[in-house]
Amino acid sequence: MEFLEIFGLFAAVLVVISWLPQLSKSFKTKSTKDLSWGMITILGISQVMWLYYGIAIGSLPVAITNFFTTIFLSILAYLKFRHG
Repeated sequence: MEFLEIFGLFAAVLVVISWLPQLSKSFKTKSTKDLSWGMITILGISQVMWLYYGIAIGSLPVAITNFFTTIFLSILAYLKFRHG
């Protein structure tokens, strides 16, 4: 594995981990009132586009990052809908 791919995978891990505090807080407090639907929608569209791009160019770090962030954003959207 090349250095840049390892570097990219490490960056991917950090991005994915960065979602965990917000998810944890949203589960614990059952509150997502400070998250805007506009942000969730725009970010959701961009995440799906980045996921497609990562798959299309064969970039494992880009694909993995955006797969997990799409999942986490979907969970936040569900929580916002449910507890909104």
